[in-house]
Amino acid sequence: MTVVGYHLPVMLREVVDYLQPSLGNTFVDVTLGGAGHAKAILKAIGPDGTFIGIDRDEDALDEVKEVIDSYRNASAIHGRMGDIKNILKEMEIKSVDGILADLGVSSHQFDVIERGFSFRGDAPLDMRMDRSKGESASELLSRLDEDELVKILSELGEERYSKRIARAIASSEEIKTTGELAGLIQRSVPPPARYKRIHPATRTFQAIRIAVNDELGELRNFLNDAPHLLSSGGRVAVISYHSLEDRMVKWAFRELAMDDEFSLPKRKTIKASDDEIDSNPRARSARLRILERN
Repeated sequence: MTVVGYHLPVMLREVVDYLQPSLGNTFVDVTLGGAGHAKAILKAIGPDGTFIGIDRDEDALDEVKEVIDSYRNASAIHGRMGDIKNILKEMEIKSVDGILADLGVSSHQFDVIERGFSFRGDAPLDMRMDRSKGESASELLSRLDEDELVKILSELGEERYSKRIARAIASSEEIKTTGELAGLIQRSVPPPARYKRIHPATRTFQAIRIAVNDELGELRNFLNDAPHLLSSGGRVAVISYHSLEDRMVKWAFRELAMDDEFSLPKRKTIKASDDEIDSNPRARSARLRILERN
């Protein structure tokens, strides 16, 4: 989602092809990130169009402020994707021609070790996308009991060893750093699982991050509101990176398409090309789905 060191925008060509931005359109990107998709959309809608970029990460907004400010028809807003309805209402915008959501965590958030998203270094166990509010991952783990931890790890991380890991977390003292958590997880799983290609902490870190940021709740709110903010012929595009998100988008779009008000321009999920995956490995797990308002 970036032009300034975040990461390459995933499936940029496919997003533009399916969202079909054109001169004078109004578009919203609820995961502005590094503005990689935004720049392509802004170019397509021209100076008479309107672009609204939303992001809950103030660091991301600071990084792209200069880019967004260079367009007189673009706005960057600190907010959550689930608040799109209220944000547009405050801006007195009743409908839009296209909406984009690129879910998950940016490469920048992973790469800045101090944010606490990654186990590749030792840093405060934070994981908040919006560091201005809410409890950190460390605080969340200290508050939850073993059964609650099992539920989070199994449902949000699809972690095979959720009970072992949850028991270890619940019985430990406050876990303050990513290194402490990664080490605890590695000691909790059976020896064969410690040396697989995928690090044994991967699913647990994913689950905790999703819980800390209420990512599925935000997505649920977004899917409830965003389609009804489209004008006739408008489209919403969602890029997801794991099965939990993709299933939510799939069934929400299919249910809406059962009504004559909405349709699916492409019923099956859209995947990145082999060439893109070669140049941007993050695109390998990306899944793009499109919904159109008739």
